[in-house]
Amino acid sequence: MEYFVEDLSETEEFKKDPPVCQPYLQMDIAPDASMLVEKFETNCVTLSRQFAEGLIDQRLIPKLARVIAAINSTDLDEAKEFFALDYNDGVKHTFRNMCPTLKLGFGQLISQPRNPQNQHFLDYAHTLGQEMFDKMMDIMLEGYERPEVLLHGDVTIFNTLVESTIQNGDSMSFGRHACLKLCDWDMSHVGNRGRDIGSLLAAPIAYAYFLAAQGQPEKGLACIDSVFALWKEYYKCMTAPSQLNNNNPKTDSYMLELYRACIGWCGIYIVCANAIVKAQVEFFPFDKVSEESGMMAMSSYTITGIKAMEWGFLVEERDPHFTLPELKTWFRSAIMEQFDFLLEQSGA
Repeated sequence: MEYFVEDLSETEEFKKDPPVCQPYLQMDIAPDASMLVEKFETNCVTLSRQFAEGLIDQRLIPKLARVIAAINSTDLDEAKEFFALDYNDGVKHTFRNMCPTLKLGFGQLISQPRNPQNQHFLDYAHTLGQEMFDKMMDIMLEGYERPEVLLHGDVTIFNTLVESTIQNGDSMSFGRHACLKLCDWDMSHVGNRGRDIGSLLAAPIAYAYFLAAQGQPEKGLACIDSVFALWKEYYKCMTAPSQLNNNNPKTDSYMLELYRACIGWCGIYIVCANAIVKAQVEFFPFDKVSEESGMMAMSSYTITGIKAMEWGFLVEERDPHFTLPELKTWFRSAIMEQFDFLLEQSGA
């Protein structure tokens, strides 16, 4: 983190206000794994609150994308004097060891009793099957082991702090400076490209679906548009020579592979973290929909996650010749298919 902050502070945008929380203490909690205690930021809330309402400060979207691009563009050769490529490798062991349990968890997901709220998920999941899900997990693990880029490791809208907001009906008063802080760096390591930006895109899709279930299409679409605005700015930062990418712009072929990984990791976060482990689902707005609508929204969310895993990891089985624009178009259509379904079910 120290290396990253020093590097980023050289840019004009983040010179006065680095987008990280101040670290206080680092503790070893397991072999090759550490816990980082950070300063509590007063007058801040998580970015997820804006997505829950479908009222998003659009100044934050490109800024957050630029922060992630800067992390992922770290020159690993230059950074070796600060950290080894296997630093904090213990977090990899944890996830690696969870994979057999996650495969079992998928089996339990598709074995649940059918009802009107989950039958569309079960129909799709059974068509895919356990064997193909296991294959996707194995392919993901192969990429997981490659030390390609520096990762925050847990980039989500829940780990992004922004200035407090004041809501007044259908409008929201945002913070004056559009400041943000990326916290919870405990899982940072050198790993697979696409993971950070992919995990960030997951929860906004969930909030879009819950807003659709509430019959609020405009607010839901604002969440979906933010997903693609994040990628657009991230792509721009990665491909145009700048301080953020150490004047080392990425090629089109690199970005295509990165986007495939991004979609795959978005799917991993949806299916494994949210649907199977139930991590962070307590923050989803179940209180604003009926129990049946909440179950249906989660089923649609999980379908989107499975499809993202397919197109991210099963390249040969799907379409290995897709261009980046075609892949983006496919991803949006996959998201919109379930969004429109939920909107129709809401009666809006």
